Amino acid sequence: MQIVGEVGHVKHDGLDADSIGQIDFDYRQSTQDRAVIVARVTGNPSAAMASMVSAIRSLDPEQPVYDARTLNDVMARSINSRWLSMALVGSFASVAVFLCSVGVYGVIAFGVVKQRREFGIRLALGATRGGITAAVVSRGLTLAAIGIATGFVLSIAMTRSMRSMLFGVTAADVASFAISIVAILVVAMLASYLPARRAAAVDPALTLRAE
Repeated sequence: MQIVGEVGHVKHDGLDADSIGQIDFDYRQSTQDRAVIVARVTGNPSAAMASMVSAIRSLDPEQPVYDARTLNDVMARSINSRWLSMALVGSFASVAVFLCSVGVYGVIAFGVVKQRREFGIRLALGATRGGITAAVVSRGLTLAAIGIATGFVLSIAMTRSMRSMLFGVTAADVASFAISIVAILVVAMLASYLPARRAAAVDPALTLRAE
């Protein structure tokens, strides 16, 4: 056979599969029992696809035509299993973030109640409400930082098991880690803000009188 040119790799087994060496033969030299037609169209691809099927059947009414779909459908089918896995992981992660925010809020709120007399004394001695708020928020962010550090170490250790579910990003993608860390810090700050407002609203006179 004579080599007539070179072509780029084609991913036959899915977008996530590595490209392998391949050879394209002339149809007349290596005839198969089926053929795949790929067409570039303008406008609505679904309408063009129906016209192509009709044209083929007009040439040979007995010619079976099946699995006609757009390239977007082909790509979606290729990553469906990974999308489902990551959707489940994303759902569990969202629940984890919600439970984390509730836990941080509960811990901070409990600490505010236990330290109400201390905050009242501080305010009576000249502490500012802004300083009290900052202290409470700082405690929440400290708890979040400890959790983030622990989660970061564990996530790095689990990167090997995550690689099979990822597509288009690496298991140690810097942007993904950065977005996750910022999101958790924002959640922790918001979860700490309400207890911080309660702490800053303490009336020192009433607190000391109650004690």
